[in-house]
Amino acid sequence: MKTQNKAIVILISVLILSGVGFYVFKKDSMPKQYKPVFLMPIEGANIPKYPGYLPNAPRHYRDGIHEGIELSAKENSPVKAALSGEIIEASTRESIDGNFVMIKHKENWTSKYSHLSKIDVYVGQKVKTRDIIGLTGCTGNCIRPHLDFTIYKPDGTYLGKGYDDELELQLLLSTYIQ
Repeated sequence: MKTQNKAIVILISVLILSGVGFYVFKKDSMPKQYKPVFLMPIEGANIPKYPGYLPNAPRHYRDGIHEGIELSAKENSPVKAALSGEIIEASTRESIDGNFVMIKHKENWTSKYSHLSKIDVYVGQKVKTRDIIGLTGCTGNCIRPHLDFTIYKPDGTYLGKGYDDELELQLLLSTYIQ
């Protein structure tokens, strides 16, 4: 095949743990999708390896599933905004989540920080990545101090929904959370 001044065809291979898929796009038609990179909201925390602390873990509430990532932390550890955005909810009402904060980010991505002992932000406030938004606690439905960190995609579903394979879920989360 001769190389001409036509659009370059790029072959992208996507390796997924369940198999290999190949997709072909013309250079000018490459999908341009915003993919945020969230930072860990608690200093030194890592994505948990225990499946019970990950999205889709069984629970006796919320239709039987857990939407967020449980990050272990000492009581009153600083919780930081994982990505810049605007505070859309800062709630101290009685709920399963206890005291929580929600931040709306670019392209309608949202992050939620639950079980806080203290909230240091207000609705409408703009925050930057790593700004302190509250302190960890054990409010709402919880048995020990920790942070539930949930990321919602623009369509409103939580990041990780539908991933039954633990390794695939770990891989997905690690591409969005650093």
